[in-house]
Order: sequence, then structure tokens, then C-alpha cells
Amino acid sequence: MMIVGRHVIADLSGCPPELLLDEDWLNKTFSEALGRVGATVITLSSYKFPGEGGVTGLFLLSESHASYHTYPEYTYIAIDIFTCGSCDPEQALEFVSRQLKANVWECKSLRRQIPSSSAAWTPASSGTVCNL
Repeated sequence: MMIVGRHVIADLSGCPPELLLDEDWLNKTFSEALGRVGATVITLSSYKFPGEGGVTGLFLLSESHASYHTYPEYTYIAIDIFTCGSCDPEQALEFVSRQLKANVWECKSLRRQIPSSSAAWTPASSGTVCNL
């Protein structure tokens, strides 16, 4: 199978709520993290939910994408970074987690690859993961 990229999905908690509410700071921090690993941001779109609501950000990269969604009331942020080429999404995640002062985090790292020609898609049942 041919590997086309690396994908990290992370759940970070224990982050200061004021950071998770700061749309500009989050976008600058993610932009810096992505730049440090050689990713090229094509466009950024973000939205701050009203009041004490969180922030959602999406970075379209020439190498793929990165996104985040914050839940300041739980001191939690969900992060998704997928890159191809030489960019290392784990290093970008490491930088962001340090800046966010997260004290608990879980991360899944995946190799995205082209499936073999014998693989067939099967729809998932409710509440289950797709079986390939």
C-alpha cells in the first residue's frame, strides 16, 4: 500500500479557558505550528461562537488540512492535522499543546494510505466504525 500522508487526531484538556476563547491567539498559534513544520496555509477560516462559546478553526493547507474546535467550559480542544509530504503533524501538535499548556492529552496517529484493489467498502452499522 502506498502511504500518502500522516494524520493526527488529538484531544487536549486542562487548557486555560481564556486561551480557548481567543480566536486570534489560536489562529496565530496554529499558523506558527504549521509553518514550523513546513506546511503552507492556503486559507484560514474560523468562527468564535457567541458569549463564552468556543472557537472553530480550519486551515486549508497545500499539504492537506488542520482544524480545531474548543470547549472552554471543559478546558478542552479537539485537534485534527493531516499532512502529506515531509510535514510532520505530530511536531505541529506538540508545539500547539505546549502553547495551550495542556496537562492531559490523547493522540491517535494514522498513516493515510491508498487501499489495495481488493478492499471493498461496507457501510457501518449505527455506532460502529467502518469495516474495510
